[in-house]
Parts: sequence; C-alpha cells; structure tokens
Amino acid sequence: METDMSKKIADFLKQLSENGILVSLENGKLKIKSQHNDVPTEILEKLKAQKSDIVAFLLRYSVGNDSTSEFAITPVQRHSDEGYPLSFAQERMWTLNQLEGDEAVYSIHQAFTVSGDINLDHIETAIARIVERHEVLRTVIKNTPAGPRQFVKDDVKFHLNRQDLSHLSLQQQQQEVMLRIQEDATRPFDLKRDLMVRATFLSLKNGSQQQQGVLLICMHHIASDGVSGNLLVTEFAHHYQNLKTGQETELSLLPFQYLDFAVSQRHHFNEAQLQKKIDYWRQQLQDAPVLHTLPTDYERPVHASHKGAVYSGQLDKELSQNLHALALQQGVSMFMLFHAALSLLMARLGESDDIVIGTQLANRTNAKTQFLIGCFVNTIALRCQLDQNWTCAELLQQIRLINRDAQIHQDLPFATLVEKLNLSNNPTHNTLFQVELTLESEGDQAQSELQGIHIEPLDTEENTALFDFSLDVLLSQEQIKFNWIYNVSLFKEQTIKTFECYLTALLKAFVSSPDKPLSQIKMLSDDEIKSLLIASNNSHETPELKADTLVDWWQKVSLAHPNKQAIVGPGGRLSYQVLEEKANILAMHLVQVRNVTQGERIGVCMTTDVEFFIAMFAIFKAGAALVPLDPNSPIERITDIVTDSEMRLLISQSNVYGLEQLQDCEVLKLDPTFLPPVAVGKVSMPVVQGSDIAYVIYTSGTTGKPKGVLVEHQAICEHIAAIISYLGINETDRALQFTSPAFDAFYEQCFAVLFSAGTLCLRNQSLPGPAEFFELLKRYEVSITDLSPGYLEQLINGSEEGMWQNSGLRHIVIGGEAPAPELLKRWLQLTYSKQCALYNAYGPTEAVITSTIKKIDYSDIGSVQLGQPLGNRRLFIVDRYNNICPAGVPGELLIAGSPLAQGYLNLPLLSSDKFIDFEGAGKPAQRCYRSGDKVIQNCNGELTFVGRIDNQVKVRGYRVELTEIENKLTMYKGISSALVQLVTTKESSTQGSNSQLVAWLITESEKQVYVGELARQLKIFLKSNLPDYMIPKAFVFMSKWPLTLSGKIDIEALPQPDMLALQTGYVCPCNDIEAQLVGIFAKLLKIDSSKMSVTESYFELGVQSLMAIQLTVAINKAFHIQLDVRKLFENTTVRELSSVISDLLMHQHLVNNLENMNKEELDEVEL
Repeated sequence: METDMSKKIADFLKQLSENGILVSLENGKLKIKSQHNDVPTEILEKLKAQKSDIVAFLLRYSVGNDSTSEFAITPVQRHSDEGYPLSFAQERMWTLNQLEGDEAVYSIHQAFTVSGDINLDHIETAIARIVERHEVLRTVIKNTPAGPRQFVKDDVKFHLNRQDLSHLSLQQQQQEVMLRIQEDATRPFDLKRDLMVRATFLSLKNGSQQQQGVLLICMHHIASDGVSGNLLVTEFAHHYQNLKTGQETELSLLPFQYLDFAVSQRHHFNEAQLQKKIDYWRQQLQDAPVLHTLPTDYERPVHASHKGAVYSGQLDKELSQNLHALALQQGVSMFMLFHAALSLLMARLGESDDIVIGTQLANRTNAKTQFLIGCFVNTIALRCQLDQNWTCAELLQQIRLINRDAQIHQDLPFATLVEKLNLSNNPTHNTLFQVELTLESEGDQAQSELQGIHIEPLDTEENTALFDFSLDVLLSQEQIKFNWIYNVSLFKEQTIKTFECYLTALLKAFVSSPDKPLSQIKMLSDDEIKSLLIASNNSHETPELKADTLVDWWQKVSLAHPNKQAIVGPGGRLSYQVLEEKANILAMHLVQVRNVTQGERIGVCMTTDVEFFIAMFAIFKAGAALVPLDPNSPIERITDIVTDSEMRLLISQSNVYGLEQLQDCEVLKLDPTFLPPVAVGKVSMPVVQGSDIAYVIYTSGTTGKPKGVLVEHQAICEHIAAIISYLGINETDRALQFTSPAFDAFYEQCFAVLFSAGTLCLRNQSLPGPAEFFELLKRYEVSITDLSPGYLEQLINGSEEGMWQNSGLRHIVIGGEAPAPELLKRWLQLTYSKQCALYNAYGPTEAVITSTIKKIDYSDIGSVQLGQPLGNRRLFIVDRYNNICPAGVPGELLIAGSPLAQGYLNLPLLSSDKFIDFEGAGKPAQRCYRSGDKVIQNCNGELTFVGRIDNQVKVRGYRVELTEIENKLTMYKGISSALVQLVTTKESSTQGSNSQLVAWLITESEKQVYVGELARQLKIFLKSNLPDYMIPKAFVFMSKWPLTLSGKIDIEALPQPDMLALQTGYVCPCNDIEAQLVGIFAKLLKIDSSKMSVTESYFELGVQSLMAIQLTVAINKAFHIQLDVRKLFENTTVRELSSVISDLLMHQHLVNNLENMNKEELDEVEL
C-alpha cells in the first residue's frame, strides 16, 4: 500500500501529465518535458522543493529507468585457492561460451582513428594501468568440480599489439584496416588464460607530417558492458594525458572490485529473496511463445549462427518531433512508444498477438558501481498480449504497465529466470526471446583532443548478431535514427529495410490516429497494395462465354455434333444426339410425372456409368439442382444429405443397396432397360436461368455434418469456359474420367471435354493399378486426365518410362490436395514430362473447382506454387483483420470473381462468415470466399501454398506447420512421399503432454527395408535440418498410400504407429550405458533414477545449459571419452545419447587396437 507521501507525489505527477508536463528519470537525473515553451515558475519551485522525494518515488514506481533494489556490496578477502563464484551475468556468458565454442560473438569492440604526435608506449601503459585498476580485466574463468569459478591474476603484463601498415598504398590501407578490424572483432578469447581486454594499433601513413593510425580495443562481454566501454575510453584518456604531461592526477579509488559485486550478488539472491520475483515472472511468462513467428528469408539453421550485418535508417525530422510530442501527451517514454510499435509490427507480420521482446538494463543502481568495469547489464523479457481492438493510445497504456511491472521485478538475473522457470534450451535460437529492442540518446561522437593527439570513433561494420535482429533506436534533438542488427542466416537486407518501412508506417499512424483500432491500421501504402494485386492477378485472358447455363451450352454442342461419341465406357457408348434425347425424355418425366419443380434439389446416387449423365442433364433441363451422392458412402452420411437438402426424389440404380432405409424420399431406379413413362402431349419445360442452382456439392463440415455448397449455372459455365481456353481443349481430345461425381473436380473433367465436343472416357469403379491405367489410356486413346497427387505418385512408382511413352497423354491436371515438391521433381525427371504437361490445379469447392492453375516446371521443386488465377477471378492475401499482407508474409487466400458459389445450403451464418464483401482492395467492395488456406506471395507475385490455417499444431509451445516437416522428409533419399500428423496417446509423460508427431512414409524401393535402421537414419537427417521439437516421435513405413475412390489419401485407413515408440511414460534402460547415464542424470537433477525414462527429453526434466556442461564433465569422466557438450543438445534423450556414446567407445576401441598393431598386422586389416 502506498504511503501518504507516495500518493501525494503520484497525484502531483498525474496533474502535471494532464497539463502536458512529463517528469521522468534519465540516468538518475530528474528530467522535465513540456508541450509548452515554458514550465510555470510555481511548478518548478514545487519540483525543486520535493526533488528528493520525487526521485525516490520514480526510482521505485516509474517506467523507463533502470532501478532495482540495492544490496550491500562487501569487499571479499582474496585468499581462496578455490576461486570465487561468478555473477549471474558472468555465468550466463561463460555457459554460452562453452556451448558455442570459439565463436567470438560476446565481445565489445571499439575502433578509433588517432593522429598527431602518437606515443605507442604511452598507449600501452595507459591500457595496462586500466587492467591493473580493474581486476575483472585480469580475471580468468575455470571449470572446477564445484562449477565455474573466477580467479584474479595479479602477475600480468599487458602488451599492445603493434602492426605497421604504412608501407601500403592508401587504398590498400583502407582495405587492410577493415579486414583487420573484422579479424580482431571475431578472434575468440580463451577465458581460462587470456586477459579480458586486448588492443591493437595499426600504424598508417597519410601523406602529411603527422603520424596516423587506428586503435582497436576489444573486451569480452564477460568482463564488460556498454557502460564499461565508455569507462575504459574515459580512463584511457586520463592515463594518456598524465603520461604525456608527466603529471599524475589520480582517479578516485574504487570502493570494491567486480568480484566483490559477484559474491555479494550471490549472497543477496537467496531462495527467499528470489521467490517473489520468480512468482511474478512465472505468471507473466506462462505459456508464452517459445519462438517468434516472423517470416524469415531462410530456414533457421539447426545450430544458431551469429553472423550479422547492420542496416541503418532514420525518421524524418517532422515525424521524430511528432513522436516526442505523442510520448509526452500519452505519458510514456520513447522506449515504450517504440516497444508498442515493434510489438504491433511483429504481431502483424507474424500472425500472432502474443509477443515477447527483450531489452537490456544497465543494472547499476548502486552509485558505487558507476565507475567500475564489469558485466552488470541484466536482460528482461517484455511480453505483450495484444488485443487488435485496442486503439493505439490503449496499446501505449498497456505497454506502460508492462514496462512498469517488469522494471519493478527486473533485478532477477536473467540466467536465474531461465533456470527457475525451466525454460527449454534450443540450439537453434535464443531462449525466451529472439528480438531485442534498445534505446539510447545519441552520444556526443565529436572528436577528442588529448595531449598532442586527435582521437575520434571509427564507424565499423557490425558482423555479429546475438539475436535474430536487434533494433537500436538512437534519439537526438533533430531526428530519430535506427540501427537494425540482423542475423544474415535468417534475413536479407531488403527484408529488414521493409521492416523499417512498415514500422515507420505504424509510427505515423500512432501520431495521426491514436484513437484508431489497431486492426484498422495499414502498414502498406495504396501504391504498394496496388502493386501486390497486379503481381498476383496477372490472370489468363477471360474467354467469351458461349452460354450462361449448362442446359443451353449442352444443347448447342449436341446439335452441332450429333453423331460424335460423347461418352464411352464399360457400360456402353452414347453419342451427343442419343444422350440429348435420353436426357430430354427423363427430364419430361421428372416434370410431368414426378412433379419436379424449378429449383428443387434432386439426388443422384449411382456409379459413374452412362446412366449418370442421362440423369444429370435431365435434372438440369428440369430446372432442378443436382445433388450427387457417392454410393460407397455410409448410409448415415447419405441420410444426412437427403435430410439437409430436403430431397424428395433420388435417382439411383438396382446395384446400389441400402437406400430403402431412406424416409420421405422416393428412389427412382434408372437402369439401362428402364424407359421413363411420359404423358402424351406437349410438356412445358422450365426456362433455366444463369442464377439458378446447377448442383449442390456436399463437403465435410467442422460439426461432423456435411455442408452443401450451392453452385449456380453461370458460375460453372464461366469456369468451364476458362479451363477450356487455358488448356486448349478441343473436339479431338479424349479425357479419362477419374473422380467420383460426389466431388466437384468431376464436373470440370466432364463439362470441359463435352462442351468442347470431345469424348469422355469412363473407367471401372475400382481404382485402376498402374498397368490397368496405362491399358485404359491406350484403349481409349486418352489425351487428357485429372489425377490426385497420391495416385500420380503410385503411377510413377509402379511404371516404367516406356509405359508413359506409349500413352499418348498431352495434359495431366493434378489437384484435390497439395503435391509434395519431391513428387513434382520425380515427374520432371521423366523423359515423358517433355511431351506431356503437368498442371497443378488449386481451388476449393466454394470457389467453383479450379481457382488457380500452374504448369509445373523446375521452379516448383522447392515449393508448391499455385500459379495465376483462372478466368474472371482475383486473389487477395489477407491477415486476420482483412488487411492485405505484404510480400513474404503468409496470410489467408481470398478468392473473388463471378465463379463463386452462392453459399451454403441452410447455413446463413456460415455463409456470411465465409463469403464476405472485401473492401481492402479499394471500392467497390468485392464478394470473396475465405479459403482457409495459408499462402505466401513473393516479390514476383508468385503464390506458394503453405498449408491449411487449421493444419498448424502446437508442439511443446512451438507453432508447427506439418507441411514443412513433410517436405523435409521427402528430401531424404528413398522417401517419395510423407504425411505427418499430431497423434494423441492415452499415456501422459511427467510433463503432462500426450500428443506426439507421427510420420507416415512411402519408400521408393520395393526391397525389404530395415525399419529400425531407416528410422534412425531419418532422425539423424532431420536433426541436421529441423529443430528437435519438429522431429516425429515415430515413423510408419508403407509401400503405397491407402486412397479413397477420388484418389486422395484415406487418413482413417492409415496403419497405427508403434505405440511403444510413442510411449511417454516410463521406459527402463536396456543396456549398461543407458543405466549409467540414468544414474548420472538422476544425481545432478536430484530425481529418483527409477522414474527417469530413457525415451523422455532430459531438457524437459530440468536440464539447463550450465547443467549440460556439468553433465558432459561427469559423462566424460565415467566413460573415459571426450564427448562434446553440443551432443547433449543434438540428442535429447538418454537412449539417443547412449547410441552416440556407444559409437565413441567403439571408435576409441578401434583406435587403441590399431595403435597396438605392428606393420604386418596393419597391412592385413581391411578398412
């Protein structure tokens, strides 16, 4: 509870804020900012009178300062031969150094140009005095049985590395200087032996009498931070000045050394002190995302790389000043303003409103640490769970509260936070957050004049990125500048440049529309949106529509080609004229005898024989809507469709059984010998309009009940005209029917060839094998067919090149599901692919069959491209709030245009949700279908299918796209196709998770595969390509997919995985190595060894980075091997690690035997 004094100060500061006066702390000093030119004198007097109380209040409650609760720092007696504990920050730096080897990414590097009367001995002595003054620069870290400990070296001598480049030309000097700066910055420190600072002087020539050179100073982060770098420069100037002048002005004595701080910090943060802060952070970070979801240009490496680059930018003067005014108006700091904007940027680009950003605080609240070199900096994680209905102003206030609470609890060391919250370690990325935000006032970079020399900082190219990217905001009175330090293994410079453009757009919106909801803020300009839409909608020319109903079009074709064969198949042949006559007779029967009315829904449940086409065209002619049903469907599904469509008449055949169970629905058996009775006299047939419903296709519904999609005559006619034009179908073509009439692709196959006066060829009801398929092609002289990707894969696996050469096919269209890139690659490797074009067709039933189409070429090997919209269609990629997505950002595909379904039968709410009026591409609004498919548009306008929005799963806190795993699996030699699913098991692990990834795989070879060995090799392959959480727990190997009659993979028919492989409960050791490892892990984890499963991830049991190093030491000692600590991260269970150790022991045994052999024995060894 606040004291009376605190409340008075809070009320006073609130009153000032409401009047445009903001009071804050910067570097411990009271700062006043006002929207007005002057602060009233009476207010200034009140501020002066209460200055000490206000400072104390802000230190405790305010945001934007580095305050922490102080603790006493007591000097430690230097007498221990066992060393001293590390500070928490040191421990984290040391652990990272051990895990990442010689990558010198944790150093602070400074470069200065120096000119004048340069004395290199003085430079060396000046730095030597700094090393003598600050113990931390001569402190080494050693790994002892008690863990890492620090030892101060007293007998040291600092040496300046002197390199003479004066013999080189000026151009060569410039190149060599930059090269040596980079080499020095990346040269690793040996923490066990080296001083934690080194310096190099590069002597140059400049054509004048003055000496010139470049001074490089590099400190390891384990002994320094940003403040330390400034301190070193200040003290260097002091000592150099003394040496040059011969005077000895003393620096103030240090009250303690960094080692004293480290020991005192350890004593201060006992369990009681920690618990309250841990509880806060545990609640704050509960279920926080483990990894950001920003799109990257490159796949994340399995082992994190820290190679970086810098992109620098700036805001214009007007926007910079407006942002300062906005922060003042909203009562927030500039850091909070940029925190809000960056959080919104990440939410919009990453499709997630749960954002975690890191930042660093100087953590020098004890005034006596201000002049001490050392690693004091602490890291905090700022989590913002955005609500896109907030206004900009509301977001800023939420960010203010987040920062306030975080800073109240910020003195919990980050390493302790990671350990106590048991946050998972992953070698692919930083723990907890991967994006960092820092803000500082732009320092005075002016040159410095020392006795006889001139020094100024030298801008050097940053080549280290500790995070995926860090945004460093530099404030000045004139402009706000940015430094984006990004990881080049993830991002291109153009992408970072684009990020800055979007961030700038958001900041402008903050200023201009602080009361606008976040979801309505646009990142893209109108010109950018226009450019994106032009690129993605370069569609095939829309052909002239020959008719706006199926009835009219069919009659035109049948009259023009009466004697040409329309249908051929096992059940017989029909010419266009005979099919027309039979359809007319049945149509008149339906109207005259069965009393079918216009718009009524009539079912057809029969095999795909010639009778089906008679029934179909008859229903169209009667003005009714066709409702096709699959005779192989369960009677429950047929009943649901009959009931939902209010069907009173269903046309079937004698060989379809079970329909007698239907109630309130008459069944008309249309067999070859059946002649529908027709009354004598003229029959008045309805006039079919383009807006009438042609057919109703039932698709799977999320409720478990099928839903009917209503397709109008004009919509299907427009689509058929477009596909005929695109594929160049003509009267010479003969198409092999493949799909069931219950699926919409059937009608594309059927109408495209019939309305071109070609011939439709029917197959038997069972799915033909490869040999039978090619026999059908030859018998019917087929030129075009539509196949599913799964069926095409079986054809490729079960055929020879010659079978394709003799087929006569010129077009194959695949669709219904996304093809694997590996399948497309295998097709292109066929010689026949040069004669026969393969097309990838994409489109939901609601958008009338094929919405986009792409002729497959080698550009499709890496990813599945959708191609361009077909006919009179337009495509939009939008985020969750219907904002157009930038290039490279995944979003939901909206399909617009006249070939769209009318909606869902009897589902008005679902129809209004899925069929929307979209205004994001300008006015007037366009009717669109929300596909539910996630796609990405690249800068060339090409669309790549990512997966279903609802096909994304969460594994151990990570969002996972299953298609990404599938694509990686098919890259492995011998795996032609893959399907990955998240499977729920009955058992639960000690972590409470009972869902595991399972992969079903098709192997190319027909030879017997040793499943266990192949699974092991696959895991090794995946570990080098994917993070651990994306590796399936079990593999199921198959020779071919179980397919539905439409050729799609039958998920329900997949064989069940080995439940032992999925077991998440206790699995005991099966050999001595596993038993020993369990003992070692259990001892360090302080758990019962009898309860530690060898198949359970030891990281989920509590192993952290530091403990991994201790485990490695214990394992090496127990087995007398040299196991690299990184192997513990690559193999995350005892069983996997046991296999690695077994290989090491075998290798070691072989080496020992070879070393003991003489020459004659070695000659006889077969390697």
